[in-house]
Amino acid sequence: MKPELRAFIDSAKIKKIPKNQAFVVQGEEAMSLFYIISGCVSVSLINQAGEEFIVATIPPGLFVGEMGLFGKEKLRSATLVAESELHVAEMTYPQFMHYIEDDIAPITLICEQMASRIADTTSNASYFVNNSTKERLFIKLKALASLPSADTENGWVYTKKTRHELGRMVGCTREHANNLVKELEREGKVKLKGFSIGIETDA
Repeated sequence: MKPELRAFIDSAKIKKIPKNQAFVVQGEEAMSLFYIISGCVSVSLINQAGEEFIVATIPPGLFVGEMGLFGKEKLRSATLVAESELHVAEMTYPQFMHYIEDDIAPITLICEQMASRIADTTSNASYFVNNSTKERLFIKLKALASLPSADTENGWVYTKKTRHELGRMVGCTREHANNLVKELEREGKVKLKGFSIGIETDA
């Protein structure tokens, strides 16, 4: 937890969200923002064809749902799901606007996040254009291994994701994702243990 946000958290409503529960749904009215105290959040989008893609995993220490503070559009642009048991600090937009009259720390962090996400958008475009699906999958697995929810064992960092989830992350079917994971295992780039996929810590 960032020390400068202690006062904000004390003023917000603390909520515990069970694993796999959506607490923001794409298309619904946006009424509040959240600060992730602990746990990770999966961000997914549904396109016009009804296909769902996981576009990001957000670690603790960041705000989500902040886009409703800006512009006239007040509908959620993505669905947020708790990847593990989640603790968040929730504040409605009117409450937040009143709060930052006396404490600008939260809005400073939100501006920093938005600048970072603009850079990430450019990076993600390059990621899809310049890499094969297998390369994208390996890059995504390394990113997942850096999250707090990953487990370390004998020099390998393990993350639990279904093949369906991996396919949604890199833009392919569950079957293709499964075949790519097997290829990466044969190449020695990943190690499988039950439903977990391991990446070497120095990979």
